Amino acid sequence: MKSGPPDFERSRRDELLGQAEKLCRTSHSGQAGDQWSDHVNPEEKEYALERASEELERLFLRRRLFTDNVFADRAWLIMVDLFASELQQIVVELDSAAERWNVSDDTATRQLATLIASGLIERLPSAPEGHHPALKLTERGHSAVAHILFRAV
Repeated sequence: MKSGPPDFERSRRDELLGQAEKLCRTSHSGQAGDQWSDHVNPEEKEYALERASEELERLFLRRRLFTDNVFADRAWLIMVDLFASELQQIVVELDSAAERWNVSDDTATRQLATLIASGLIERLPSAPEGHHPALKLTERGHSAVAHILFRAV
């Protein structure tokens, strides 16, 4: 999956994601996000996790059944996975993201850069010693996933 030495790949990935973060700050400065996750009660949280888990199950099943050129929902998969992970208090680290989503490092980097530039996800600025930077949905990303998951209800 990787095309160069790990340090080169990591620095290339960090450069691309840094550019995406800069673009996000420029494009979305001054926009207030919904504070959905700050106001969710335990019943809503459980329901949200149930809906996100069902969606992930469908996405992973589709991923196993269809080839890469047919499966075009990577961004949605990433967002729903981050949504469910946060509800379960699971930290998704940047270096394990590609393996977690069963995509190449380059594909994960491109998808993450697009989602970061769109203001839907972010890298946490500091990671505990021995850990890689973590990924999380922004409030805007949370609102988007919640809206889509709950609109069918």
